[in-house]
Amino acid sequence: MRPLTEHRPKPMILVVNIPILEHILDGLRLAGADKVLMVTGRHADIIESYFGGGERVGVEISYVRQETREGNARAALLAEPFVGDEPFLLCFGDIMTSKHNYKSLVQRARQDPAACFLATFEVPDATQGGAVFVEDDRVTKVIEKPAPEICTTNLTNAGIFAFTPDVFPLLAETRRSPRNEYEITTTIESMIDRGGLCRPFQLEGYWSNVGRPGEVLSLNRVVLDHAARGLANIGRRSEDAVFIGPNTEISPRAQLRGPAIIGANCKIGKAAVEEYSCISDGTCVGDGAAIRGSGLFGDCIVGPGCMVDSAIIGSRVVLEPEVEVRGTPDRVAVIADYEVVSSFPPAAG
Repeated sequence: MRPLTEHRPKPMILVVNIPILEHILDGLRLAGADKVLMVTGRHADIIESYFGGGERVGVEISYVRQETREGNARAALLAEPFVGDEPFLLCFGDIMTSKHNYKSLVQRARQDPAACFLATFEVPDATQGGAVFVEDDRVTKVIEKPAPEICTTNLTNAGIFAFTPDVFPLLAETRRSPRNEYEITTTIESMIDRGGLCRPFQLEGYWSNVGRPGEVLSLNRVVLDHAARGLANIGRRSEDAVFIGPNTEISPRAQLRGPAIIGANCKIGKAAVEEYSCISDGTCVGDGAAIRGSGLFGDCIVGPGCMVDSAIIGSRVVLEPEVEVRGTPDRVAVIADYEVVSSFPPAAG
């Protein structure tokens, strides 16, 4: 995801103008969570200053920092004092899925409180992540990036788990994986080997681990389509399913085609904002400019006559007049934060 993650942690990448992590917290809140612990690392200050105590998302948030990056099993172990003796959900901070999945998983875990649950999602090729093998509604093994010749499953580890506190001794005993990290999948393997019950929970709708810039634009499309059908709330809706934030000024001669979203405190001149465009807060778009199927991360200046197509523009970017930034859905153009572009677009990547 570089260069988009040079100045922000991946969980703060914007999908429909909202950080991935905020989408996750919304799902947890809808599932009934009222207290959340975030284990942070690189760029922890960005996450902590944005979410604070959790007032903006309706849950009480506390934090603990993982000072050295040793793997997600060690990160999860830091949550033991927070969890106490209650069952809990554990989520990776950089995934996107339909929000109803969190509530459904909680309901399923309450029906079978002795088991742990591992959320799965069906993918064309499970060798690119944690392949999950299932027999008779039991997870039998989890293999990180297995060789194609041994991968007989299409289920991938989706990064959401329901555990009981019994997992903490296993987390503490977890050994380094072949990738030289302490990984939760290794912990689950140990649990299974000792006779523990781990059940799969297959997610519905959409899921992504947001591994590439193109997935950000794909998720923008999915969430905007959901919002246009009334299945998601992303703000005040105007005509043609364009969602517009407060204090935004739009020229009466602007051409808007939804679904699209324009954040707060923006200024849109006599420009074209076309479907599946996401323009974040504080952005100015000049006369004659066109935004097509792109994401602008906020406080940007798009000069008159610019063309932005299938691109992700970082925060506080200046596109001088007549600049063209063109990508394709398969090769999204990306401009890093704070760049000033005056004569030619970046290479697609």
